[in-house]
Amino acid sequence: PTQVLEGLLRTICNETIVVFDEAQDLKQGINHLIPVFHKLLNRCPTLSIIFTGSAIGLIKTLIEQKGEKPLAGRRHSEIILSPWSMETAKEYLVMGLNECNVNYRESEIVDALNTLGTLPGWLNIYGINRCMGKAYDIAMKDTLDEAIGIALDELKNITEKKQWRKKALRMLGEGATWSELLNKTHVSTETLSNFLDKLKRLYLIKEEGRRYFLSDPVYRKAVNFL
Repeated sequence: PTQVLEGLLRTICNETIVVFDEAQDLKQGINHLIPVFHKLLNRCPTLSIIFTGSAIGLIKTLIEQKGEKPLAGRRHSEIILSPWSMETAKEYLVMGLNECNVNYRESEIVDALNTLGTLPGWLNIYGINRCMGKAYDIAMKDTLDEAIGIALDELKNITEKKQWRKKALRMLGEGATWSELLNKTHVSTETLSNFLDKLKRLYLIKEEGRRYFLSDPVYRKAVNFL
């Protein structure tokens, strides 16, 4: 329960490192714990708190604290991990399947990487499904269902209920030029630039020639449900 977590946090102090893995998945959210973090950091100058998880969710909730918000002005260090290379992703997937003694063909690995991309999270879900004994097609379906749901939640965080952002993301799912995005979203050049810069920072889009694309195949599927 969150109350237990809050009580535990109040008992710790200096020379302590607290790690929240997948912090955006806290059952009741993380917003109501931010005042607790604020008090802890004031009381314990050498306390360190590490948050890992979805960059989209964490950046908005924790790093973009401004004005009168409790953590505004707090010094932080940010580490954003880029997607793996195809070679690294293949090595990870093969190693995991071998450790689980899963029978697979080379074509399965190629298809999995083409379908899921190289984000560790998607590959981890797929590997778990295969290690549970699911056949390839069932494991892939279950993986896509779960991954698309996660990606969709993240995309909704990005849109902030703004229709022009939804439209832009749908266009990026197919690929669009700067001019096309500007003409269809009807926002200022500065607003569009800031939005695209944010997506680049999160490794969600890539630029090929004059066109921008959502770089991850799962996100390209999820954007159709916005």
